[in-house]
Amino acid sequence: MKQVDFGAAMKPQKRNVITRTALQAVYDVEGVKDKILAYTRELDKMFEAAQVLDVTDEPSLVKAVEMGTKAKGLWNKIEQVRKEEIKEPNEFVKSINSFAKIFQERLRNIENMVKKKVADFEYHRELKRREEERKAREEQERLQAQIDKEAKEKGVESVKVGEVVMPEPEKVTRTESGASHQRLHWTFEIEDESKIPREYLIPDEKKIRQAVAMGLREIPGVKIFEKSSTVFRT
Repeated sequence: MKQVDFGAAMKPQKRNVITRTALQAVYDVEGVKDKILAYTRELDKMFEAAQVLDVTDEPSLVKAVEMGTKAKGLWNKIEQVRKEEIKEPNEFVKSINSFAKIFQERLRNIENMVKKKVADFEYHRELKRREEERKAREEQERLQAQIDKEAKEKGVESVKVGEVVMPEPEKVTRTESGASHQRLHWTFEIEDESKIPREYLIPDEKKIRQAVAMGLREIPGVKIFEKSSTVFRT
């Protein structure tokens, strides 16, 4: 595993100087809202017009395209405002996240290594418990069979041996810094895809989409049809 140079990570780096004006702008949520709210009236008019729009001929088609491209243009304006306003705080967040991730990734590796070792120990302990339970049940069955046989020979009613009761294993391990608990669950690994029953398979939609894009028009069990979609450019 590649070792991280924490010394290098801790060395003073060139810091981005955020001016008071820029800092105020970052947290001036109301000011940003006002910039976007300035488009409210224009947006409302577009929305009302789009609701009553009816494309029936060439002139109305041109009108519809103009309306769609204007809406796209307004969307771009609002997106530009959004990006400009969050650029500096985003850079700050990205820098902090990247620095913290250096330590967190190594700690995650430590956690995963320890988890596996604890899980291996607990699973082997559970297997041992199950084996002891199996032997106890076998002994119970052997004893019951012996009692039944003796009772039959003497012509008396047999006595039932008590059920095997194994102590419940401790599922939680507690320490001063926290605790851990075990969960047993069944999982799987695919060994041979060709042997998997059909009900457990799903269509490869990505491969189908690529085939249709390449010109394939007939695939058993798949309906391939043409559909029109509109793209507005500004």
